[in-house]
Parts: sequence; structure tokens; C-alpha cells
Amino acid sequence: MTRHAKGSFDVKVLPQTDAPDVSVASIGRFALDKRYHGDLDAQSRGQMLGSRSNETTGGYVAIEQVEGTLAGHK
Repeated sequence: MTRHAKGSFDVKVLPQTDAPDVSVASIGRFALDKRYHGDLDAQSRGQMLGSRSNETTGGYVAIEQVEGTLAGHK
């Protein structure tokens, strides 16, 4: 049986000005502060690196640590 969790989340994305100077164009570092609502009741904090070369091309990688409850389990 497959189960699905439903809900929403709010996220604050804060640019980090202490990121190291890199020679690759347009790489930014951001702090993430996220709050999940619904079947998953949790909070997470993380970091994201992102880059955009123009209006249609870009990418990011992020890692978060999530703490909370899902279907009553911590």
C-alpha cells in the first residue's frame, strides 16, 4: 500500500553575504528556514547553493535537516 502525505510549507530564503569569493559567475549561497504544515508538522533549516546564467537557465542544490512529526511519529 502506498501512502501520501499532504500539506504545505512556508520558507524563508536568506542570502548569505559571507559566502567565499568564487571565480564561477553568479553562484550564491542562501540559508533556508522552512516550516511544514499538514500531515508533516515539522521545521527544517538548511543551506542552498544556486546559480543562474540567464532568465531561463539555472540550477541549485540544497541540504536540509528536518525535525517534526509525520502521522504521529517523531
